[in-house]
Amino acid sequence: MYAGIRTGRAERVTVNALLPGATHTAASDPFRENPAIDEIWRRMTPLRMPGDAFVADAEDVGGAAVFLASDESRAMTGQGLVVDGGWTAL
Repeated sequence: MYAGIRTGRAERVTVNALLPGATHTAASDPFRENPAIDEIWRRMTPLRMPGDAFVADAEDVGGAAVFLASDESRAMTGQGLVVDGGWTAL
């Protein structure tokens, strides 16, 4: 992990953003109970996961979060990592 502010200057501090799309959560799942909203999400999400799923699980987004928190992303800064099933690709 990167750390430290030394002598008033940031060293090896990266600032990135995780931008998830529709994800199964306790807050979002009730919206999917409405068939009209569920169909809109289906049409807006070009990527299909196993079982024809089109809404990500927390684990799908979690892997991206782990990547951003790891040394594997040390060469990234000022970026948004989009994990949205292709919503922004449309």
